[in-house]
Amino acid sequence: MKETKFKYPKRKIAFNVAIGSMWLLFGFLGVSDEAKSYEYVALFLGILYFGLALYMQIASYVTVTDAGIIKNNLIPIKISFSEIVEVKDMHGLVSIHEKEKKIKIHKRNIQKSQLPEFESFLETIKHD
Repeated sequence: MKETKFKYPKRKIAFNVAIGSMWLLFGFLGVSDEAKSYEYVALFLGILYFGLALYMQIASYVTVTDAGIIKNNLIPIKISFSEIVEVKDMHGLVSIHEKEKKIKIHKRNIQKSQLPEFESFLETIKHD
């Protein structure tokens, strides 16, 4: 099996860019000679949302390798295929359990074009 990266949906990235633009606009409009601290908070939030959108554009939500599955967070969570104890798929939330840890994957956080491939991957690990 080759390494497969399941990306974030483009609508989520666009939403974060829109929210970041809004916060930056509020921050720039509010900053003057006598700027209050909340104007700078708005600028900070705008930069934070743009950073989140950039991270979502570059990084994948879930990566499947030969050895296991990795959910990319601030601290990535990796589960080996040989250690999987249980796979639950309920209402768009997939829980993959190992003895000591589990990964929760929201299907709405995967691009719609990649969802059938993710579903077929789930079927293979459910039957193993």
